[in-house]
Amino acid sequence: MPQTCLIYHPKFATHGNLFLRERLAPAYNSLMDFLKENDRDNRVVIQTPERVKEELILQIHTTQHLARVKEDECYEAARLSAGGALLAGEMVWTKKVKNSFVFTGTAGHHASRNSYWGFCYINNSALLIQHLRNTYNVKRFMIIDTDPHPGDGTRNIFESDENVVHLNFFSDGYSFSDDLIKSNKFDIPLPSNISDKGFLRVLQELTPFLAEKFGPEMILWNFGHDSHHADYGGFNLTTSAFPEMAKIITQAAKDSCDDNLVVLLSGGSNLWVAKQSIISIVAVLANLPSFELNQDVVEENPEDTRTADKIINKLLRLITFLVLCLSFIPFI
Repeated sequence: MPQTCLIYHPKFATHGNLFLRERLAPAYNSLMDFLKENDRDNRVVIQTPERVKEELILQIHTTQHLARVKEDECYEAARLSAGGALLAGEMVWTKKVKNSFVFTGTAGHHASRNSYWGFCYINNSALLIQHLRNTYNVKRFMIIDTDPHPGDGTRNIFESDENVVHLNFFSDGYSFSDDLIKSNKFDIPLPSNISDKGFLRVLQELTPFLAEKFGPEMILWNFGHDSHHADYGGFNLTTSAFPEMAKIITQAAKDSCDDNLVVLLSGGSNLWVAKQSIISIVAVLANLPSFELNQDVVEENPEDTRTADKIINKLLRLITFLVLCLSFIPFI
């Protein structure tokens, strides 16, 4: 049985958002070259998505939202991107694979019920969740968003949904919420110059802990390589951070939900970073030989670790208290 499903459509690179799409075909082709040399056991299966149906879109977004998005030239790519998310969820939940990586022509986490911005038109995570709930009665999900921009659209949709845990990392240069924790939603503001050691420490401490406490049936990872120091986002990471993120999150999925993991490509426009990060993540997902990353170094800031420790200690104290509250009984 294949271990990883890879979702891609050629229209992502021709009809996707202009700012994001230039990276897609070259990154996909480089990934194919890597798999040709390293995937001797056919651990990766490649699937092409179909357009998501408008009926499902309207279960998440308003009619006004859909009308506006339909007028945008990226609507075709947005429907195919959401369709890729649905296909990935299906493949994982029905145990055809352990995990999936979804290329997208448009991102999703800034698409709320009735608005969109930041290259996002339809909320891919939300439609995936709605589809699995409709079709398989899957209830509990954990969304891990490591894109350095806040997942405001996702939060808008799931704000009051006690069965969706949202772990939302973002650069503290972006204002998002006055409260770090609200119900089972966790905002993790980090310094905009945070580098690998500090970021990975926070991710390692919080992700397995929350996954164990809340017991999701599937984990969704919203991955944006705009967190790289050479890309346009708000963190200062190197390419070495991305496979380490994948190791942390795949282990959390293995321990908490029988490996059920879907990775959704989000922000980032730097082609070199796209190739390095995507190939290295897929190699981890499929348990293939590690991808040899090009040398990429930034100076580590000792303050990163101190800041990370402060955030971890504060959040763990709050979370430990909150999991005892009655509102969290469904997850225990």
